[in-house]
Amino acid sequence: MKILHVLRGFRLPRDPTTESASGIVRVALELARAQSALNHSVTIACISPTPWRSTWERTQLLGLRPMHWACVSLGGKSVDLSHHLPFVLLTRDSPFDVVHDHGSGYMRWLRCGVRVAHFHSDPGFSGDRKERFHLAPTDFATICRHTDVRVAVSRFVAAEIERGMGQQQAVHIVSNGVDTDLYTPETWAATRTDLRQSWGIGDQETVFLFAGALTRSKGLFPLAHAFNSIFKTVPSTHLVIAGSDRLWGNTVTRSTNSDELETELRQLLETSLKSSHVHFLGKVPLGHMPSLYAASDVVVVPSICREGFGLVALEA
Repeated sequence: MKILHVLRGFRLPRDPTTESASGIVRVALELARAQSALNHSVTIACISPTPWRSTWERTQLLGLRPMHWACVSLGGKSVDLSHHLPFVLLTRDSPFDVVHDHGSGYMRWLRCGVRVAHFHSDPGFSGDRKERFHLAPTDFATICRHTDVRVAVSRFVAAEIERGMGQQQAVHIVSNGVDTDLYTPETWAATRTDLRQSWGIGDQETVFLFAGALTRSKGLFPLAHAFNSIFKTVPSTHLVIAGSDRLWGNTVTRSTNSDELETELRQLLETSLKSSHVHFLGKVPLGHMPSLYAASDVVVVPSICREGFGLVALEA
């Protein structure tokens, strides 16, 4: 069976073993790995400023160039298809049995046997531009017309999708999963000691870990205020921040306020930063995440949005 996973609007790493990725991309990668192990022909494609191709775990990874000229008028409205048409042409050149979309669920004109819309997030979320999902009634109607199967990662997301569709269409719940053999602290006991020593943290000190995209909706500023309060009374605590604003969004654009956000966060944590009790790691490769969890004592998920699933909590 030929299967295509569509990551429209997400950054797909060329080498997932040594590069970082968002939770949604990690889910797509794990699904593809499992399907490839069953001898299916699996491709994952994203939008990239320059085209590229690589292979990971018997899965083909593709970066498709956006077609900036592809703006058309539909129903009297101007529609930008620059990030959609590359996927349409991909399915025309090489038809797939299944196309599995992990973004907006917009699958019009994609040539395949079965179209699967996989919803990982709150469809009503209306945060910053690069984080926004916020489906309108017309979006739900389009999804109904142009998909065959709708999948949600949790009961909450499924209920929101069903509400948006007027409960006319069934939504199947398929929860995210992790490799429990990989995400086991005991496996990484030696690495835990090495990592903590590299951070200058003793065995008796407490490490709080945040892992994820550096965006306001992830609750980083409430977390910073909370850690400042804890640090004043318990100076043996540390905060490790692993992530980047580049975990979300495609590789074509960068948030204009990303630098300002991190600068503001560093200013808020200035006292504990100066005393080396806050550690910014930046983007962390997927292969290093299990050891990072093992090196921490408390994993925090301070999101101020309605999380669809929260893969970090499961991995921890």
